[in-house]
Amino acid sequence: MSNKEPDVVNDNVPSIDALKSAFSEIPAGVAAVGVVNQEGEPDAMIVSTATPVSLSPPLISICMDKKSKTWQRMKGASCIGINILGSTSVDDLTSLRNPNYLDRFKSVKWRKTSSGSLMLDNYAIHLDCKVHDTVDAGDHDLLLLRIVELSQNETNTSLFYHRRSILPLD
Repeated sequence: MSNKEPDVVNDNVPSIDALKSAFSEIPAGVAAVGVVNQEGEPDAMIVSTATPVSLSPPLISICMDKKSKTWQRMKGASCIGINILGSTSVDDLTSLRNPNYLDRFKSVKWRKTSSGSLMLDNYAIHLDCKVHDTVDAGDHDLLLLRIVELSQNETNTSLFYHRRSILPLD
């Protein structure tokens, strides 16, 4: 145990750096959250905040940084695909993290689902979702999504984010 003084700012509120460090200790799945826009083009971003909420009705939540340009482009979509990435998705992950969103899908295979969301071909789990509710959560929007379809590839073991690294779940 460390005897180091807590990293705080006014009124005992932890600093952003201290929060980022602490939050990075919480293992989380890695997901490509995406839409297909009205022009038929895909758009997606990587998140580590997909959290199961309810079985009945089937709900999951994700958090989107309000400053994200990708989230601003995706914000009006009524259908969103959550693609939990797996060990065979590492190349897709690298492509989807490209800061130039126009280049993100050059090597990523994908399709539009019947409801209109983005489904990657190389997923561990795909959740086809409709926006159920959006909550203002500080510097993020918390989306509550209703799962309308689920596909699982049991041979593609999920990746997870821990200590600012992305690792296989083996």
